Amino acid sequence: MSRKVERVITAHRQLEGGGFVVRRPFPTAGLALVDPFLLLDEMGPADYCPGEAKGAPDHPHRGFEMPAGYIREQGGRIHGFQVWVNLPARDKMMPPDFRSGRFAQIQRS
Repeated sequence: MSRKVERVITAHRQLEGGGFVVRRPFPTAGLALVDPFLLLDEMGPADYCPGEAKGAPDHPHRGFEMPAGYIREQGGRIHGFQVWVNLPARDKMMPPDFRSGRFAQIQRS
């Protein structure tokens, strides 16, 4: 089913976690409610030297993300996104899920 574009929301840039830049199209003042989605972030693309990669150290939501060990140690390129979904009440305490992969692996999924 095709739908027409209703409006375009420009993602704003902000610092998160240990100081990495994310672009977040929602939630914003222009688009506050898109239930069941709570948040969408794009991180990168960013190139890091050894020891420079920043992540999101322990913080008060369930589950957190850090760059892969080899990226933190050797440096490299990071480009990712995260989507937070509002789960039904019966599922809210399930273990957090995080999936990581190389671009070629994600394309095949």
